[in-house]
Amino acid sequence: MIAIDSLLLDLWEFAKDKSLETITEDFHPGQFPPAEIRASLACLAEAGLLLREPEFESSSGHLERAAGPLVSIIIVGHNSLEWLPGCLESIGRQTYAPIEICIVDNASSDGSQTWITSNYPDVNYLRINQVVSFAKAVNIGVDAAAGEYFLLLNPDTVLEPDVIAELVDKARTNPRCGAVGA
Repeated sequence: MIAIDSLLLDLWEFAKDKSLETITEDFHPGQFPPAEIRASLACLAEAGLLLREPEFESSSGHLERAAGPLVSIIIVGHNSLEWLPGCLESIGRQTYAPIEICIVDNASSDGSQTWITSNYPDVNYLRINQVVSFAKAVNIGVDAAAGEYFLLLNPDTVLEPDVIAELVDKARTNPRCGAVGA
């Protein structure tokens, strides 16, 4: 069951087929800050009531590509097969390159290994036969990775297509930056 108040219902109806810029400028102008409208739209999208449209499309409709140093994505999983397809598909849609993926399988018994090696042969699959701490599993992944940057992901994460490009941009433009979070 989804509970929705009348203002959110108005926003939902208003937002149909409109860009984010149009919505934030024209929905009850002056009454709501754009950040509040964006948060409400995100809630509607998470509830499956709105489709997200990428804000980063060029005028030609194609995603802008970004390139830079290698980013190693470390995913630690334990019986995570039900979430991995969405996670790996979202990584495949990234506008940033190059990316390497290291999956550290923390003693799964759900068929993760077979599925990953069959569907994603380019993924660096590391199996641990005995459950270890998350920190130890991350360190195993980092040791096996070659990236200049490391992105730690949970297997149930689904990324927007420009996330890695944005994170790398923030890290590269601030020399005092030690870590970036989304």
